[in-house]
Amino acid sequence: MKLEDVRIVLAGDEKFLGRHIRDRLLAIGAAPVFLLGDYNLTHAPDVFRMYDELAPKIVVHVIPGDSTARAAHSAMTTSLNLIEHTRGQKLHKYVQVAPVGVYTNALIAMLHAYRRDYNLNGISLMWSGVYGPGGNGIIAGLVRAFCEANKRNQKEVLLWGPKAAANDFVYAKDLARGVVQALHDYDNAEPLIFRSGQEVTIRDLAKQIKELTEFTGDIKWNGPHPHYPEGVYTKAAEEVLDFQVHTPLEEGLRKTIQWFRRET
Repeated sequence: MKLEDVRIVLAGDEKFLGRHIRDRLLAIGAAPVFLLGDYNLTHAPDVFRMYDELAPKIVVHVIPGDSTARAAHSAMTTSLNLIEHTRGQKLHKYVQVAPVGVYTNALIAMLHAYRRDYNLNGISLMWSGVYGPGGNGIIAGLVRAFCEANKRNQKEVLLWGPKAAANDFVYAKDLARGVVQALHDYDNAEPLIFRSGQEVTIRDLAKQIKELTEFTGDIKWNGPHPHYPEGVYTKAAEEVLDFQVHTPLEEGLRKTIQWFRRET
């Protein structure tokens, strides 16, 4: 199956990771359709209408890394509708791109059930940390904190922990490249997780961003935020797809900081 020969629909996040996935698809000659205001995917009749009018062969739902209640509700409802209405469609593949987390585990279980009961070729692609220009999450928050502290001539930056916790971060363009490769090459039920292979603690990440933003004040830690266990078996993308990150962490941080300074 050539991706440039099939109708691909992108749903969910269109501002950050979804935009990078679209750009990667365009770069290889595909013509993805981004669902913006045309369909309310939390509303089942609109989802049915989308399948009927667009007749996609691949649906990619990019779930943002926003853990607020409203975002989680929207992501869950959209996913349930998109997956349920694949029944009766001539769909080659349904792809869920999501952060590691509790509610995404439920969606993985649902994809397993629909594969077993309805022969849906549903795959789950995951990441534990993604960053880059226009992103949100831990790195975006740290970049914003230090850049704004410089603008305000602050003497210290107040950060939330857990500062000793380590995470793996993948630059958004690298992750998008891996996702598009998986659209073509991966069809298994086991979730596939993308990672750089370089874990970094939040404390060391803050120190690195402090240096790159040239902030000369102090860092004050104010206790941990709650975080969630992975709790799901995954395969590593580097083992299955020979996925490699092209953007080292420092280079990606520099690009992210430059974007933030330019845009704000």
